Amino acid sequence: MKLKNIRHSKVFRVIFCLITLLLIALFAFSTIQGRTNTEDSFLRIASYVSAGLLGLLLFLSRMFSAPEQEDASPRSRKKTVFFVLRTIFLPLLFSVISILIFVARYLQENFQGVPWGQLLYHLHTPLEGTGIDSIKEPLITGIVIFAASFLITLLFVLLLHRKQKDRRFGLIWSVFALILLTPNLVNFWIDFEIGDYLKFTSQKSTIYEDYYVDARDTNLTFPETKRNLIYIFLESMELSYASKEVGGNMPENYIPEFTDLALNNITFSGDDSKLNGPYAINGATFTMGGLVAQTSGVPLNENIVSNSTLNSTWSSENNYLPGVYAIGDILQDQGYNQMFMIGSDGNFAGRSSYFNGHGNYKVFDYYSAVDAGYIDSDYYVWWGYEDSKLIEYAKTELTDLASKGEPFNFTMLTADSHFVNGYYCDLCRDEFSLQYSDVVACSSRQITSFLSWIREQDFYDNTTIVLCGDHCTMDSVYLEKTNTKDFDRRMYFTIVNPDPSVSYTNVYRKFTSLDMYPTTLAAMGVTIPGDRLGLGTNLFSSTSTLAEIYGMDDLNTELLRDSKLYRSQLLYSSR
Repeated sequence: MKLKNIRHSKVFRVIFCLITLLLIALFAFSTIQGRTNTEDSFLRIASYVSAGLLGLLLFLSRMFSAPEQEDASPRSRKKTVFFVLRTIFLPLLFSVISILIFVARYLQENFQGVPWGQLLYHLHTPLEGTGIDSIKEPLITGIVIFAASFLITLLFVLLLHRKQKDRRFGLIWSVFALILLTPNLVNFWIDFEIGDYLKFTSQKSTIYEDYYVDARDTNLTFPETKRNLIYIFLESMELSYASKEVGGNMPENYIPEFTDLALNNITFSGDDSKLNGPYAINGATFTMGGLVAQTSGVPLNENIVSNSTLNSTWSSENNYLPGVYAIGDILQDQGYNQMFMIGSDGNFAGRSSYFNGHGNYKVFDYYSAVDAGYIDSDYYVWWGYEDSKLIEYAKTELTDLASKGEPFNFTMLTADSHFVNGYYCDLCRDEFSLQYSDVVACSSRQITSFLSWIREQDFYDNTTIVLCGDHCTMDSVYLEKTNTKDFDRRMYFTIVNPDPSVSYTNVYRKFTSLDMYPTTLAAMGVTIPGDRLGLGTNLFSSTSTLAEIYGMDDLNTELLRDSKLYRSQLLYSSR
């Protein structure tokens, strides 16, 4: 039987329609249910690939079947042009709608609870330096969905054209696509509180006029012997990973080493048996926002940060929040040598720009490790190289920094505990039911072991150490599986070895990322008149934090609103 005859046989049409309807039903079901596990993702991909190949086969059969008698009249040519346009438009429309549904569901499943403004910020941020492993699957899935949706729709258009039913089909197909799209968009609007985002960004706030303190206008007094600072940002490290007995949310403690470290040092918990840590405020619920807030007392307001200011060319000049005066600026003025060390690309999200522009840090990133001969140029895992290597290289760089005989600020950011699922390295153990739990447990062991090494060094006695999560985890699937979404989530935090002059009474404080800026300086023995810097408060003082004044809900609302001072003096201009 000829290929053309096979294509027009009734049996083939029935079989093909049944298969295609089954594939569409599978896609619709997985979309509505919001399934995210690996099996469902591959099922969806397999469904689309199968339909796409089938559609391609029939499309090719049409191309290579015997040509029919042509009608060269002007009317026929117009009909042909119209048919070609409609043939392209309908598959393209359904492909775009399919992608919109997929993106909406993916964001809801993996970023639930993340502010909409933050998502916009990251969509603007260049992908340079991104850990491609964490987004490889959704990228491939998206491409397959687009291609397969196009082929399936194209197939229907071509098959029904001969029966003069393609116009009715186009209408039905469009309605079907919109029926799938509408509930997803409604849920997306609700889950990400886009209405509140639009409302708050049109309102004005005076929180900066009322509370912001520029360190350049404050007479900071350093101790006669300036203390070194080691500040370790712990990727996505939060208190919920600890057991309920110590203030966490888990049935067993995934971070026992971090827990013991914090309970024996400074936490402002008001209870020596409980952990405490800062809340991640709006504008500091992602890594770059967390770095900025904790080092400058100012959130990275993703609602009004412009693409041209923050996401154009990341260079060494101060083009990242040029108006703020961060801890790096203060320590540079005091003669500190400063280093920011990471295992990824420093250009990602403007980290090199920020730390170069605010303290002239030496930024040691993935490419620095290659240049230094620590790793080969073709070595690349996760975001660059794993934390176990970062810690080993940090020992060498820290020893060299301390040997200069001048005060230093060594700041480091881990990455293995980044979502999704974290990076399972050679040191991780198969202890818990979820990989992410194993990864955070491994981080707890590695970092506390690093601190044990630091305690053995000559520079330790004159060094203050701060450990703090950069933000809480964004792994919404993990949060759902561990029943953590309704937990009072805060970042892990402790201060080790503060200046002997610091008076610490373990009184409970409610605080945020913003308060880490003045509190870190105070822990180094720096006297801060008024006990405020940026929007932060020195927690060693009795001065109320903004979280204590406003409450977290109202504070987060204020920080979403537009601010003339923030926009004109901090975001776009320098003093």
